[in-house]
Amino acid sequence: MMVMDSMRILFTENCNANCPSCFNAHFRNGRDMPFDMLEKLSVYLTQNGIKRLKVLGGEPTVHKHYLEAVDIFQKYFQKVYIFTNALNDKILQTKLRESDGIVYNFSFINKSFDIRKLKLDEPGSRSFEVQIPSDADAGDIINRLETVFTLPGAKEKIHISTTMNCMEHIFEKRGEIIPKWNKVVEYLAEKGIKHGTDHPIPLCFYKNTDMDIKPKSGKCPFHLTGAIDASLNLRFCAQHPKVLTNMIEDGELIPFSRMLRHLYYEYENKLCVNYDKKCFQCTWFNKQCNGGCYLHRDIYERLHC
Repeated sequence: MMVMDSMRILFTENCNANCPSCFNAHFRNGRDMPFDMLEKLSVYLTQNGIKRLKVLGGEPTVHKHYLEAVDIFQKYFQKVYIFTNALNDKILQTKLRESDGIVYNFSFINKSFDIRKLKLDEPGSRSFEVQIPSDADAGDIINRLETVFTLPGAKEKIHISTTMNCMEHIFEKRGEIIPKWNKVVEYLAEKGIKHGTDHPIPLCFYKNTDMDIKPKSGKCPFHLTGAIDASLNLRFCAQHPKVLTNMIEDGELIPFSRMLRHLYYEYENKLCVNYDKKCFQCTWFNKQCNGGCYLHRDIYERLHC
């Protein structure tokens, strides 16, 4: 049975930054999700079992109806997560419940960052997406983390999610990524800072290496797929350019079961594509690993697992 309880929306495809590692900049169309669809979409999703909404972009806070939209989302969803670079002061006006959270792009948290935007004394969770690409300066990342975690309450409030640059060929850059990754993760462990790994990594990337990582699998789970963009197109996930279908037909949202079928077909198709490459030789494939958040990427062609 196909079940999911969370969904991503690309609330706006506009952004106030230009990150070189942005995974969807090349297919965003500059639109805002129509405000008059927000309540209708919220009802549709919650009536079909969606309890958690992940609000992405672009940059969600640049939508002209951002604050009103948060109120609508909180009316319907048990948990609402805002993914932000926090450059916009509207993040200061965001009112969260204890069940909600803000996920910050750590690239923008530096000496000039307004620490009030972390809202450490307010309800809800806080998380930093700390990207460690091949060209990262691990020392700089650690110095910026050190600055944040000297703040009162930061260690109790903030969770770190380490990730890689989804836009680079991680296997070709493995020798550069792993030492930097280890340095950052070792710092987090030494300081007792809560941390985990976002974007599940293929097991063959780090098995038989000294990479400091302990996930049980490298799977992209079906129940976490799905993203609805600002034009109300369904995509496999937020970093996937292919439009699976438009969510509107004859002026109404398509049946939820049809949306699930589109996602499941694409999910199975991607498993088949990976299996026809090097994953054919892998005893972990589709048991402990299917490529994780790199499932959609053409990264297995030339490399042995």
